[in-house]
Amino acid sequence: MRDVRHGRRPARRGIAIAVLALAAGAAWAAPSGARIALLDCTAQGPSRTTVTSVLNMPCGVAVQDLTAYGRPFAISFRTPGGFVCTRTVRESRRASYRCVSGARVYRFVRAGTTRPAIRVMSGGFDSTFTVTVCRRGGRASLILNGRGPAGMRVRIRPGPGGAGTIVLRAPDPDNGVDASGPISALKLARDGSISATGRFSAGGTAAFRVVGDCR
Repeated sequence: MRDVRHGRRPARRGIAIAVLALAAGAAWAAPSGARIALLDCTAQGPSRTTVTSVLNMPCGVAVQDLTAYGRPFAISFRTPGGFVCTRTVRESRRASYRCVSGARVYRFVRAGTTRPAIRVMSGGFDSTFTVTVCRRGGRASLILNGRGPAGMRVRIRPGPGGAGTIVLRAPDPDNGVDASGPISALKLARDGSISATGRFSAGGTAAFRVVGDCR
């Protein structure tokens, strides 16, 4: 009997050593820098916003990114820090957003009524405009005025035989944007959201895309 018991002990030690070696190897293969850091936040931002969570970044950096943006919150928008933010929930007195830049992500909510805004994208141009006038111009057309940064203006009007035209105006066309073009496709949703595509004519042609809210 002694020989049997003594013969089993080395096997048990061998199993234990193997388990410890595997655990140590796994810890070495997964350095702390590779771990995903997801944090909950209650950091107050500008314009009645609250950062609620961050991924791979501090809460304070998310607040700084929102503060630097300083523009209306459309269905989607791009911040100066390179984050593309998309609205995930819109209620009468609250809206939620998710912002992404590579592996970094943050979420925030905004309290209060969300003012209508549109985002205009064309080539290297990407800006958000506060909607000042928006109404249907017919069954499938739109009348819209918007105010943007540095005195820029956007206008959408119905057009004969199509979805309409869009016009961008800047106070100083030599140093800004002054372009117009036909809208080839326009969608007006029941919830007030809009989207449009077409091509600008300004020293050539460039495709544009518009997303936002009419109300």
